[in-house]
Amino acid sequence: MIWDIDPVLYQADWLSTPITNGPLQIRFYGLFFAIGLLGAAWAFPNYFERWGFPRQFGERLTLWTPIGMIIGAHLIHLIFYEPESFADSPQRIIQIGSGLASHGGGLGAILAVIFFARKHRQNALSLMDPAMCGATFVIPWVRVGNFFNSEIVGRPWDGPWAIVFPRHDCPGYPGYEYNGRWIDVEMCEAAVARHPSQVYEAVLAFAMLGLAIYLQAKWRNRLRPGAILFILLGYYFTTRFFIEYVKEYQTLSDAFPLTMGQCLSLPIVLFSLYMLFVSKTSNILKPIGPGELASGPAPGGGDAEGDRPKRRKPARRRDADEPAEARDATDDDDDPTSDSAGAPTREGAEPKARRKRKKRKKR
Repeated sequence: MIWDIDPVLYQADWLSTPITNGPLQIRFYGLFFAIGLLGAAWAFPNYFERWGFPRQFGERLTLWTPIGMIIGAHLIHLIFYEPESFADSPQRIIQIGSGLASHGGGLGAILAVIFFARKHRQNALSLMDPAMCGATFVIPWVRVGNFFNSEIVGRPWDGPWAIVFPRHDCPGYPGYEYNGRWIDVEMCEAAVARHPSQVYEAVLAFAMLGLAIYLQAKWRNRLRPGAILFILLGYYFTTRFFIEYVKEYQTLSDAFPLTMGQCLSLPIVLFSLYMLFVSKTSNILKPIGPGELASGPAPGGGDAEGDRPKRRKPARRRDADEPAEARDATDDDDDPTSDSAGAPTREGAEPKARRKRKKRKKR
């Protein structure tokens, strides 16, 4: 099969900026990314509300999480895959649309949630559980966009579902204009059949989306804070580690056995396993005790409006000329051992005012 789809839906030749690195283009990648963001925009407020947080938390993080995701994905791509860009082409730093790494996307999203949690005095791990479940709506559509872009291709392979990506392998394909004439460019010899690794990743990411929907529906109140986050992170980067064996080889050196993607994925997988099976914070093996809190809002945390704890009502100021019996009755009302009618809440107990009146009569 030959995959020969133009990744550009529309190109505005009249609009060119340093950020777009040429004419403004609307690509299939952007379309699929927008579909994922729409899914996340629905999921974030609903998931945060189901977890017991104010709905406004999810609405605000719907904006800040994708921003952190995109910035982090671009910067990590430049640091690990194009380090020479900082010196040779510094304009690449602001060209957000080209060069994104999923590891950086996850890091940027997590940092955005941490800053948000600190601002609103919440447990960051508790916020990350619904945020991670909402973010899974974006990941599979990103891989579909990679497929339409003919990028992140697999290694050469002649299997039954192998795909040829001429737009990736042949520079200038499918053609170019020269002196007013359209010159067709035939597929070069470098165009070989490959693993459709983007399709593999998209299928696994849609499976992760299903897992996230199941976990938030059945386990959100039964696991410690952060457990769902590390389950999904461990799943994604474990699959990413093994997918690297069929992806185009990217190594630190020819003698090194692992790809760059595997080197970045392995620490995340190991840390997720540690948090799930060793650490007490997000452990899934030990049941939650009666004094422990499952994933949810922190007690006494801020609210959605001012995020400030409510002040207690000041105590009633008593007059010096107020009769003693009235003061005793007021004390009785404030006594936690009695109800509003003055009746004892414990068997055999009497209100303070009644006991004091009896003492005065005896005297």
